[in-house]
Amino acid sequence: MGVVFDTDVVRAVCATERSPTLLTRKWSPCAREAPLSEAVAVMAEQHLTHLVVVDAPLEPVGILSTFDVMGVLGSAR
Repeated sequence: MGVVFDTDVVRAVCATERSPTLLTRKWSPCAREAPLSEAVAVMAEQHLTHLVVVDAPLEPVGILSTFDVMGVLGSAR
């Protein structure tokens, strides 16, 4: 299971292979109830720009991006 990002699509279109693989990344879940600090720590540790937000039992309910994090931090000022 994985997530397809916009950069994956661009990479696939520009690939010289006949059948490029579109899905290149494993996904990292983040519980809906997790504090933002925990999600940011996972993103930093795994060098990710997006996290899949999940409800039990690992049902995707959204995506958290670095832009979302910056919006929260920016509005906190």
